Amino acid sequence: MFSQTKITLILSLLVATPVVAQAEAYRGGTKWGPFRALPRINLDSISTVNYFNHKTREQATGLVIINPGLGLEAGTAKMKYILDADLEVGEVTRSSDDDYRDLSLSGQAIYQPTSRVKLDLTAKYQKEHDDRGTNRTEANPTLISHPDK
Repeated sequence: MFSQTKITLILSLLVATPVVAQAEAYRGGTKWGPFRALPRINLDSISTVNYFNHKTREQATGLVIINPGLGLEAGTAKMKYILDADLEVGEVTRSSDDDYRDLSLSGQAIYQPTSRVKLDLTAKYQKEHDDRGTNRTEANPTLISHPDK
């Protein structure tokens, strides 16, 4: 199920978790050129009895989700720039066809010349999935054999 590379990646991320959690809690981050870097990571292990949301044929399975991300902030009190990237990797125990990789990228520019005036411009890109048995496959989870992207 898990290759040697995946296990190595998971262990590397787990070793870095205390440092990342501390940086996120204090919002201090790490100075990186003109930016303040705010790395983060989340690891979840989920067990469910009806993963595909099927009315008559329940299938129990497990799901491991690794969610690393990085935020970059720069600017002054009047002008602030924020870049954010998140990756979510899901590994389904009983169905490798349902493994997924979701990506979210965003950029934000905030201009606040006074306490009464604020201009906020945000752009976002998302490449995500819908699990089988949700949204367009809710009535028939066997309609497709993989997550809807």
